[in-house]
Amino acid sequence: MLAVALAAGFTAALGRRLAAAAGLPSPAFTGLLAGLLLVAAPQATRYAQEARSYGIVAMLATLATYLLVRALADDRWRWWAGYGAALACAGLFNLFSLLLIVAHGLSLLALRAGPVATRPPGRQLRRWGGAAVAAVAVLMPLLVAGYRQRVQVAWLTRPGWGVASSLVQGFAGSHAAVVPVALLALAGAVAGLVPRRAAALTPGVIAVPWLAAPGVILLAVSQVHPLFTGRYVEFSQPAVALLCAAGLSWLAGLAARVPQPLAHRLAWLPPVAIVALLGVLLAGPQQSVRRPDARIDNLRWASTILHWVFWYIGVPAVLLGALGAALLARRCLRGQAPGWTRACAQN
Repeated sequence: MLAVALAAGFTAALGRRLAAAAGLPSPAFTGLLAGLLLVAAPQATRYAQEARSYGIVAMLATLATYLLVRALADDRWRWWAGYGAALACAGLFNLFSLLLIVAHGLSLLALRAGPVATRPPGRQLRRWGGAAVAAVAVLMPLLVAGYRQRVQVAWLTRPGWGVASSLVQGFAGSHAAVVPVALLALAGAVAGLVPRRAAALTPGVIAVPWLAAPGVILLAVSQVHPLFTGRYVEFSQPAVALLCAAGLSWLAGLAARVPQPLAHRLAWLPPVAIVALLGVLLAGPQQSVRRPDARIDNLRWASTILHWVFWYIGVPAVLLGALGAALLARRCLRGQAPGWTRACAQN
């Protein structure tokens, strides 16, 4: 739960910077909206409730992306070092999260292919490559061990179109939300595509490869050697939130430019209406993932066992310990301390 909450915070900070770079209206509100959209995603809620590492990986992937944006902004080594460390930590929890390096590479290539005024200097590409190579090098022993234990994922089967469809629905939150989320994400990808300053990553440039590359690569590889399951690419969920928030911000700016007297004051209506629609579409899935029977583990039974252990074993043990300590202190005050206490005092 804490990891997903931190991921939402990093998503908000990242969204604010990307929106500012793209020239979208109200970057701070765009970032806040991105963080809220992440926690509203049923898939994020599901993995926030689990003890498995997928929420932590999503948090570290978002942190790594934020540090990449900061590193491109001022090019100091501390940002690059933090970026490499975040990548290594994400790979430590899930080796498939290293596919984020490919996504970031595609973002930098897209930025490099843009207008000359917005291209990052060559030294930044070299520093990014050095940080990525360092992260992979640190994880090399784990990569070798994971390859030797690949039999642990032998239960996975070759994914088909149904698996790809389930992945899309998981990112959108529900089957009914696929179309509105896709349209919002498309608007966010197109809006402000060209950055306003050099080496600045916009929502579309950073979030589209982040969303698409890990899933597509893993699905393609799984046609030869099955490795895919949806939770392995859960770290791409913040990219959906970033694109949708950018799309909503762009719609508000578009509505404000309509040549009508009340257009500026009513520019907030389209985004609010869309958010309300998403809330209705995601309310059911959110309620479903919060039910006790939505998880493989029987948490209610585990809670009952812990309750029984606490009240019938833990509390009596504490009370007996406190009673024994009180009796021992009383004997010591009367000069009747047991021999073992005097021996311990002498030692």
